[in-house]
Amino acid sequence: MKNLLSTNFLVFSIFFLLSYFSFSILFDNLKIDRNELQIKKLSKKERKKARTDYFFNIIRDPKTNSIPENIRRRELEFAKKLPKKNSTDLYKNSSTGFVWTEVGPNDVGGRTRALAIDVTNSNTIIAGGVSGGIWKSVDNGETWQQKSGNNEAFSITSIVQDPRNGFTNTWYACGGEINGNSASDRGFTARYYGNGLFKSIDNGETWTAVENSKSNPTKWDSNFDYMSKLLIHPTTGSLFAVANGLGIIKSTDGGVNFNISLGALNDHYYSDIIVKSDGTLIGVISDYGFNETKTNTPGIYKSTNNGFSWTNITPVDFPSDHHRSVLGTSKLSTPIFYILTFTGNNLTDGNEDVKLFKLSLDNSVTENLTAKLPKFDSESFEYQGHLYTQSSYNLAIAVKPDDDNFVLIAGTSLFRSTDGFSTAITNPKLGWIGGYHSSEFFYPNLHPDIHNITFDPNNSNQVWVGHDGGLSFSNNISDVSYSQFFPWVNKNNGYNVTQFYTVSIPSKADDFRIMGGTQDNGTPFFIWNNSNEATSDLSSGDGSYSHFTSGKFAYSSIYDGQIYRLNYDNSGIPSFDAGWTEITPLNATGQLFINPFVIDANKENIMYYPAGNSVWKNAAITLISPYLQGGTESGWIELANMKMPDEYSITAINVSTSNPLNLLYYAGYKSDESPKIYKLANANSAITGNIDISIPDASLGGYIHNIAINPDNGNEIIVVLSNYNIASLFHSTDGGQNYTEIEGNLTGDESNPGPSIRSAIIHPYNNSTYYFVGTSTGLYSTTNLNGTSTIWEQESSNEIGNVVVEFLDARTSDGTIAVATHGRGLFIGKPNGAVNIEDNVKIENEFVLNQNYPNPFNPTTKINFTIPKSQYVKLNVFNGNGELVKTLINKNLVNGNYSVDFDGGNFASGIYYYRLEGENFNSTKKMILLK
Repeated sequence: MKNLLSTNFLVFSIFFLLSYFSFSILFDNLKIDRNELQIKKLSKKERKKARTDYFFNIIRDPKTNSIPENIRRRELEFAKKLPKKNSTDLYKNSSTGFVWTEVGPNDVGGRTRALAIDVTNSNTIIAGGVSGGIWKSVDNGETWQQKSGNNEAFSITSIVQDPRNGFTNTWYACGGEINGNSASDRGFTARYYGNGLFKSIDNGETWTAVENSKSNPTKWDSNFDYMSKLLIHPTTGSLFAVANGLGIIKSTDGGVNFNISLGALNDHYYSDIIVKSDGTLIGVISDYGFNETKTNTPGIYKSTNNGFSWTNITPVDFPSDHHRSVLGTSKLSTPIFYILTFTGNNLTDGNEDVKLFKLSLDNSVTENLTAKLPKFDSESFEYQGHLYTQSSYNLAIAVKPDDDNFVLIAGTSLFRSTDGFSTAITNPKLGWIGGYHSSEFFYPNLHPDIHNITFDPNNSNQVWVGHDGGLSFSNNISDVSYSQFFPWVNKNNGYNVTQFYTVSIPSKADDFRIMGGTQDNGTPFFIWNNSNEATSDLSSGDGSYSHFTSGKFAYSSIYDGQIYRLNYDNSGIPSFDAGWTEITPLNATGQLFINPFVIDANKENIMYYPAGNSVWKNAAITLISPYLQGGTESGWIELANMKMPDEYSITAINVSTSNPLNLLYYAGYKSDESPKIYKLANANSAITGNIDISIPDASLGGYIHNIAINPDNGNEIIVVLSNYNIASLFHSTDGGQNYTEIEGNLTGDESNPGPSIRSAIIHPYNNSTYYFVGTSTGLYSTTNLNGTSTIWEQESSNEIGNVVVEFLDARTSDGTIAVATHGRGLFIGKPNGAVNIEDNVKIENEFVLNQNYPNPFNPTTKINFTIPKSQYVKLNVFNGNGELVKTLINKNLVNGNYSVDFDGGNFASGIYYYRLEGENFNSTKKMILLK
């Protein structure tokens, strides 16, 4: 990721705290002594609790104070029954006219545990995002294509290829994170399960679920709900799988049937397995498990008969308490292997109790190498230079295929030993080669939190690494010639599995600057122009809310509500190099983990900022001095008379842009009380006079996650409550005096729960008003709100699918909608575009749809048609699979002759169909785009 911070005047200093994804951030002008800096810090336990509480409160069922059991699977089953727009049925398409495009960011990935390289061709790599599905590259990671659908196979934790001659086209994939799950802070049963075992017999091009691996969608009852690793025996072809909560299971019939090979039900939460070149299997099963008494003694085992029986080879000094362990070995015929284990405990100095052993299958070598693990001092934070695993959330080991002594180990950072850790790593330049960095904080092109290290089976010098930022590659892992940074290559070239919290776009038409807050990947900024634009990070850590102004500044924030004002450079790019300052209100307390703020679009020097039960206002946000650190009092006032009641937290805030202007809405949450909504008229000047407009029928403990305002009518709002099993959508056309429930067909029940609704927009465009909601099962829309009978239809079922949609932004200037997903990056929805309709009004007696001209075409063509009388007409373009790709007309037309231009510049060469529909008439013709 491009570093925007100029080393001439700025140091980027971030303090890491114990939490799966959390960082504190501070920008340090070199004129200021770092020791004099002041930063709001929470203890590790407080930080972890704040994040967990935030996500839990958003979606918990308030009646039970818990997440509904196995909600992810159940809501996906519910979503299958909902109507879809953009149907592949040419005769029944009901598109609103929005075309959806995946926009990236193309060089920022997301958490990756699954990675495998084709043994027959090193240019073919298949990877899996933990919430983004299966992806394939055939050009060594220069480009990627998603190979799994967006409806079920999200969580991928392991991918394996059958290495035997004649079987290499067969691959398997599994999923489900038991630790550090992509949605774990949303509640244990809300996390992404695996969805069975997937198999490909065409070298990873298509994937199907193995029928017997499917499981009950209402409970954790399958070996395939949480799986961490797959392995295929190189000579027998037996498929081994590591099933969390069970141990190691084996199939001899291509995954159709499995039996326990090592372990027992509820005995072992963690396991691992590797295989030596001679076919000897090595497995480890954890002491950590539900059952106190184990069928097999926890520890390390070997099998020389394809897993039919196992021999315990655990050394006597191996810890009796051990949670997750990972194994590594070379491809040499030697008996050497390594095991890295987290005991589940902390040492007296606060570091984790992580141990490393070097062992041999013939018991000739048993070395406890724990004392040789890296323990570098660090300027930035206490754990940066240690092997820190975040309770084994990130834990990996790999041995160079041709060298038993060349070992890579990883937690938050990546370390390298060339002597098998017989000596401690003392040179950080050569031994500390990824993740964090000893002096520059982040290591270029290799993100912290490492989960997978895979050596190329055809070239032992090449290695791939999967981490929370996606994928990195080294052409020569033995390289020592670099001056400061090991030369990693970013391989996230369209590997779009980024996990977004929010997104923002400018209000100006055709301005496709985009940024958004992400989980653990900061606030990526990029310009979308249908190419792979490079991104820059405008925050780091967990990004939060952001905003583009039409003036001189943009704003980005991180967790706990820390906000930065960034100057635009001469090209309109927000950049720390162009100028920055931290504007967080110094005395504000009680901010949410992902804390909203809003800029008054009518007067962009005004910001409204919630903290706890208070709203803070700054009417001179653009005048705050540059290069401030740790927040400021300048311009901030706490609107004391507008506070929520005690123990409430403000969770959503928004301000109207017209009819009337400056109408501020804000909502608050308390776990055992009804949510509150207040509004303040003339908020740009008033500091008192708020009105309680709370929803009378809102559920106790309901969490208002979003308030959408019609940009053309400040009195029309949609209030979004994101909890499961409550009424979630309320609509008002009179500024909150009255509400109508509009959840409609998105409403489920206790047996068949509907989705968690996260966000909404009211989108007036082209004489129509569209209503969109982002949910945990995708994006839905309607143009007809009809109370509890409202019918919501799924948008972009093929592109966005059932991925969690966390946030929406839109603008009326050109109708553009931005969609932020958790695990599949960002999408842009554009209305059917500029339709060049040349009216030649003339009475005609019949419908006529002419052949387009020219045909074939590149890239534009004209479509002419005639209608005999005034009526509603649709003209749509479909690809060769019958999928809608463009709506050219969707409106009433008077009788006459028409000519419409179609521009195929953004589409691939191939056969397309255009279809004209009117009253009692339809006609379809073929056209060919030939580039």
